[in-house]
Amino acid sequence: MGRRIKKRFRSVCGWGDELRSAFDLIVFLYVPEDVRLMRLREREYERYGDKILPGGSMHAQSQTFLEWASRYDAAGSEVRSRVLHEEWMAHTACPILRLEGEHTVQERAEMILGALHS
Repeated sequence: MGRRIKKRFRSVCGWGDELRSAFDLIVFLYVPEDVRLMRLREREYERYGDKILPGGSMHAQSQTFLEWASRYDAAGSEVRSRVLHEEWMAHTACPILRLEGEHTVQERAEMILGALHS
């Protein structure tokens, strides 16, 4: 890919509603809850180290974040959740590419490029 995308859009629900008509493709990336939470725990430790362990200065904050993240699949549309994202996508006109499951970065890139060129 010759050009770099300077901005990455994550969840744009609410604040990005006016951008819906500007999208050529929406990529919905979903990773199973157990894998997602494992990756979040690993990322938390990489960023903050022992501070997130019991007795550490960031333990409570990290636990609160992980508890919040664990609700993604079961929470309603009042918070950032799968329900909210599904509702938001239901009101879009452009194609939606669903990447669900565990794929490598290379596989994801190929699927996205394939969808953009079809």
